[in-house]
Amino acid sequence: MKKTVFFAIAALCLLGITSCEEKKKTKDIIATKPVVKPVQSGPKKMSEFERTEKVEWGGETYKVTVKRSATDNEFTDDNGKQYYDNRFVLTILRPDGSEFVRREITKAAYSNIVDASYLAKSTALGLAFLEVKDGRLVFLGSVGCPDELSDDYIPISITISRDGSFSMKQSDTNGESSSDDEGV
Repeated sequence: MKKTVFFAIAALCLLGITSCEEKKKTKDIIATKPVVKPVQSGPKKMSEFERTEKVEWGGETYKVTVKRSATDNEFTDDNGKQYYDNRFVLTILRPDGSEFVRREITKAAYSNIVDASYLAKSTALGLAFLEVKDGRLVFLGSVGCPDELSDDYIPISITISRDGSFSMKQSDTNGESSSDDEGV
């Protein structure tokens, strides 16, 4: 028994001495290699998307689809960055599945209500269903700078009546109108 205790104490002392030993210092420096992100050359595109939602209108359910894609047209913003223009396709289907409205919207659609010099340096940014108001479908569109860090845009209120006619006007950021209707 005394031998077992002696060997156990000796093993613990040996373990204690070796574990307290300072590690050898090397002159090797280990560092991760920085990853260089490739710089995109040429014009940038905004991401494409498609959104479909059901809308109750006049006691019936319509299907509204908004799709954004890039065009081949290029422009340069105020900061000298190049981008491709965007195109929105708005499709509204009746409850029976037949097409009620199909409209392509680019920044040119806003030329009657937005200054031409502003349009030359911007693109159609967004289009979304907002509400049903006074028996009309109301959408909120926008035109502006596509730079992710920019908050430069002009909101546009787009209304569609029961006969399929469109009207557009500038609005504030809440979708409220601020000027007279412009038929499109």
